[in-house]
Amino acid sequence: MPVEIEPPAVGQVARTPPQRDDRAEELIIGLVNNMPDTALHSTEIQFAGLLQAACGGRAVRLRLSALPGLPRSPEALGHMSRSYWSFEELLASPLDALIVTGTEPRAAVLTEEPYWQHFVQLLSFAREHTVASIWSCLAAHGAVLIMDGIERQRLPEKRCGVYQHAILSGHPLLDGVSAPLPMPHSRWNELPPGRLRAAGHTVLSWSDETGADAFVREERSVLLFFQGHPEYCAAGEFSVRPDRRFAREQLASLGGGALQQLAIAHHAAEMSYTETVSLLHHDRCPDRCPAASRDS
Repeated sequence: MPVEIEPPAVGQVARTPPQRDDRAEELIIGLVNNMPDTALHSTEIQFAGLLQAACGGRAVRLRLSALPGLPRSPEALGHMSRSYWSFEELLASPLDALIVTGTEPRAAVLTEEPYWQHFVQLLSFAREHTVASIWSCLAAHGAVLIMDGIERQRLPEKRCGVYQHAILSGHPLLDGVSAPLPMPHSRWNELPPGRLRAAGHTVLSWSDETGADAFVREERSVLLFFQGHPEYCAAGEFSVRPDRRFAREQLASLGGGALQQLAIAHHAAEMSYTETVSLLHHDRCPDRCPAASRDS
């Protein structure tokens, strides 16, 4: 069953988010797409493809939105007016899960970004009103800063390439995932693994070169974080192919942990490299990274 991108709602915004019926047959997922204009549409396609691979026969409705305050071209604004829910409408609607992308930094520190207060509101909503959420790259850095006060650290040079990672064997979110786990990274900053663990996060995958790749915080809602970009596909310099068989197995039983399983499927990606990426494997490549990925 295909993933349906649901057009924006028309009408009055509710004061409080409506509650989801746990017996609902479909999953409703919000994608807060903060990527630059050049990557806006490709990011929609990439995440929709991952959800399609993960959903099996379950219906999925995908609601697109973005943080207010990000500069957009007239063309991007036109597309978003037709296809994107307003930030207020999204948070007033029932959601099972959220996916939040990074964006290009515009301020010296995250708390001075023009969208920061909306980002704080989004994180609070995710923790209170969703079963699970996924935060990638700069969004992961921002969420950890709010929750734990951990400042990201600037790297001496850009970390860019496809890297192999060890995994935390035996963790339920990694059931069916084998090491080494390849994942693309493109960032200027990092979060120290030791401080993440001390704050109560479980580091799921890591390497000496990239530090913490994926980590999770399990509370009322499950928050899954990536410092890399599991959504990159052949449209850019990297190619990521979801393991559809694994995704179907994980989502075969959609009980109370359905959205946790969706998070697993998002992370359980087999990398199919293009010839170019194979040559760049493990190398620093500041001049070859996707132009739209200057987001952390």
